[in-house]
Amino acid sequence: MKIETFSNNFLQTNTYFLIQNNDCLIVDPGSNSKQIIKIVEKNQFVVKGVILTHAHFDHFISCNEINLLFNVPLYIHKKGIDLLYDPEKNLSSYMVQIPPLFLNKSINVFEINEETNQIENFLIKIIHTPGHSPEGICLYFKENGFLISGDTLFKSGIGRTDLYNGNEKQLIVNIKSKLFKLPEDTIVYPGHGDKTTIGYEKKYNQFVK
Repeated sequence: MKIETFSNNFLQTNTYFLIQNNDCLIVDPGSNSKQIIKIVEKNQFVVKGVILTHAHFDHFISCNEINLLFNVPLYIHKKGIDLLYDPEKNLSSYMVQIPPLFLNKSINVFEINEETNQIENFLIKIIHTPGHSPEGICLYFKENGFLISGDTLFKSGIGRTDLYNGNEKQLIVNIKSKLFKLPEDTIVYPGHGDKTTIGYEKKYNQFVK
């Protein structure tokens, strides 16, 4: 399996393409839906679904277009489902640059949790890491040696916890007890910014000391 990154969008949210043969899962489609579609069409990816690491608006702002165009389901932890339809909770109502964001109710939404080990034909370990947001998850691919961390863990940083139902203590506990138990050479692909490794963050991340 391969992973490709795209971040040319509002708030520089990292959108990831998980590619296996020609099948593709899209993780956290940010605001630049036209460019996401171009990438899919150029590479002739067969989109099988969209996964959200959490339900803040900047991570699913293109879902209404992407999911409907490709007629695929949306996968998210159950604690984030109500945020998809509530602009105050998904934070879009506080942004002057965009209208309040509601997920189109015709999109099929499926719950995923730590018992989930496969989405379509992709083997994925779901790690629930609330703190930045109650539904926050990371996607771990043991055989491929990488983790998509959403807004849980950044290079030399962690997700902010002053938003709806954020909890700094909970976030730090989850990072230490769940993510820092992974192999140190695990590559971390965050929701914003550059990739890093578990080993680097254990050694240098001052927020998790």
